[in-house]
Amino acid sequence: MSPILFFFFFFGASSQTLPYAHDFMIIILAGNVITNTSMKFMCSVGHPRKAMYATIITIVINLILNPLFIFKFGWGIQGSASA
Repeated sequence: MSPILFFFFFFGASSQTLPYAHDFMIIILAGNVITNTSMKFMCSVGHPRKAMYATIITIVINLILNPLFIFKFGWGIQGSASA
């Protein structure tokens, strides 16, 4: 068993939800590198408040785009991760 699959099973993924977890994490991890780098950079140069506002704005945008991508466009779990 690969370490990724073990990680998913350890946190409760079943054989039925494993494909969804895998698809979701591939997209999330790609974006997470960019997001964490930019937020840490903003904090390190003395703008923690801007980093906080950017995080809040990102959450609000995600709340709007998530149902749009999942239901309106029919993208499913990939749409949720992309939002």
